[in-house]
Amino acid sequence: MKKKRGIKDARHWFAEDVRIAAPVRNNPAIITAFSKIPREHYLGEGPWRIHPRQFDRPAYISATADPHHICHDVLVSIDHDLEINNGLPSLWAYYLDQMDIRPGATVLQVGAGVFHRDPCRTGDAQRAGDCL
Repeated sequence: MKKKRGIKDARHWFAEDVRIAAPVRNNPAIITAFSKIPREHYLGEGPWRIHPRQFDRPAYISATADPHHICHDVLVSIDHDLEINNGLPSLWAYYLDQMDIRPGATVLQVGAGVFHRDPCRTGDAQRAGDCL
């Protein structure tokens, strides 16, 4: 039987997978953030409704609330009936990388909610610059 990795190792693997899938080429701080920020804190309590990367396949409910289930580059439903999800991590990593945000920059995030990519909630933007 294969030994399960610790959650820290799983988050690091997830971040590296996002680096390759996006790809992230300009700003390694994005990958650091994906490896350190607990995704489950922004998704509500598990088990979670996970959407496979093959979008023609139906979403499924994770077997448990173990965060290992969401340490993957997949969409996770926030409200299935309203078709609201947290966003594909590699897509947001790509967008953030293309914006080339640097320390000291002012970041305005329009929107609210449980989004994993929210720099204001993580405190990273607050340390590096302004968060409006």
